[in-house]
Amino acid sequence: MGFGNVMQDLQIYIRSERFHVHGQDMRLAWSEDETKCGVIIWDKICGIIDWVKNEGGGVKLEDRNTPGIDDQQWLEGFEYLYS
Repeated sequence: MGFGNVMQDLQIYIRSERFHVHGQDMRLAWSEDETKCGVIIWDKICGIIDWVKNEGGGVKLEDRNTPGIDDQQWLEGFEYLYS
């Protein structure tokens, strides 16, 4: 899948005059079994879409210090990113 195909959206932040996320600040990662797609912003997983369960979730970014997702069930499969 490329970036040209939008399959589902997940709101993680609202852009404002005081808060900007730029393209170089984010990347996508797939879980090891490729059933989840994670949005990584500033080296923290901030959103995940689970294709098997057909659901998504994430944190609401307020600023650079907002913690990423910490629910281990949601993070299952992404351990390779932090080992």
